[in-house]
Amino acid sequence: MLLWFSNLTCSSPEARINLVRHLEEHGCQLLREGGNHTIHVNRAAKKTSSVPRRNDINNDLAKKISKIFWCRSQTSNAPVNARPA
Repeated sequence: MLLWFSNLTCSSPEARINLVRHLEEHGCQLLREGGNHTIHVNRAAKKTSSVPRRNDINNDLAKKISKIFWCRSQTSNAPVNARPA
């Protein structure tokens, strides 16, 4: 499955910005700022997750955060964590 962050690497400085933008496009809101993380919430899905406040977010972490919020990929209409039929 090809996701929007599949071309980002650990050293990509825009990785966190793109991840937060992706979460906001899928209904997530900033809940609060922490010392090392920001807490985002999706009230419709009743889910919360923390996003590190550093720029080097790797692909696996971005996928895990998107999976928590059931964000849909741009290449399909299925949720990221849906099993293939």
